[in-house]
Amino acid sequence: MVTRGDAWQQAAGQNRRELHPFTVAIHRDWLMTPRKDLGDRKPRELLHGAIPWIHAVTSGQELRYHRGEPMVAVPNDWEGYDTAPMGSQEMCMYFDLCREVIEAGWYWCQSEREILATTSPESAHPKLVSFLRDVKEDWLTRPFEGGSPPNFIIECDRRRVPRGAGVPIEGMDSVESEVHIPDCNCPICAMMADGMFGASFCSIDGHHLESDGEFAFSMHETHEEWEQEQREYDNLSDEFDDPCDDLDAVEDEDTERDEDPFASAWTGIKHDSPIPGDRGGYIKMAFMVSEIGMTLENHGASEEEIQELNAAFADYRRSGTECAESAAKLRAVLQSLSQRYPRLISKSADLQSRIDENARTLASNQSDPDDPF
Repeated sequence: MVTRGDAWQQAAGQNRRELHPFTVAIHRDWLMTPRKDLGDRKPRELLHGAIPWIHAVTSGQELRYHRGEPMVAVPNDWEGYDTAPMGSQEMCMYFDLCREVIEAGWYWCQSEREILATTSPESAHPKLVSFLRDVKEDWLTRPFEGGSPPNFIIECDRRRVPRGAGVPIEGMDSVESEVHIPDCNCPICAMMADGMFGASFCSIDGHHLESDGEFAFSMHETHEEWEQEQREYDNLSDEFDDPCDDLDAVEDEDTERDEDPFASAWTGIKHDSPIPGDRGGYIKMAFMVSEIGMTLENHGASEEEIQELNAAFADYRRSGTECAESAAKLRAVLQSLSQRYPRLISKSADLQSRIDENARTLASNQSDPDDPF
């Protein structure tokens, strides 16, 4: 047992950071060691091979939904269902489950340290297995990152359907939990939470599988593919080495506008043409409010000031055609901020003029009051 080794006895303390190297080693060895019960194959070999075509199937299901057709789950009563190939979502869940079980095992060994010192590994094994089995069952049914539990995520992947917040699936009783939008002071995220972009489909991209820099955990099937990605990461790291780059860019843009009074007030909005489908102009304005928030943050504004701006914009876009009062409040907030932060004067003035233009546009769209934009 690892816990009987000198390294674990000397280095492993009571916190996750000290135990993490042992967790990585156990997990890596498990995945990369051939097993007789798998026909001398490595467990890792069973994780790959089907991810691309399963992704294609689930993506096709999502397109069906957007065309107004139902998403249909593959039946779960056919022979071989339990041993069918893994998709990317189930693979991510498997990674997290392994980490959960291994870490729980360390703490069990610590709590039973005295008993383990006087008994053989064989006699302790059944108790550990029973404990870890309970850990697994509990983890599978708990919400994952505030959303649906792992057992639902795994079932959707195994039945080849994507997960859309509140979207029904033919053949399944459960649906994906409503999307959780973190409080990130982003007006675009707030619009997503309000459902202004339609059904929200979610997936796990697997980036956390790469955090240990080990090929064994990678979503890439071959070592060559993984090495290529590592080179790409290194190149990106070289490009973003200077943590002051973003602030320098903001200062450069401010200086450019000082020198050229006709330069655009915005750095993220490159064209004045409307966004297709954005009849109310709210989506484009959300990007502008987001840029103002970023400017405020970079120039030392308080959290309350940024939240006040976002709340005023949220009230304005939710008001629809009856927006005179909320529009006046938003203009007042913008005016107040620009007085406190002179760098915002051009952005504030431009956005206020767009609010006035929006009022005229909304008035002309009265013939279609149900249009969400």
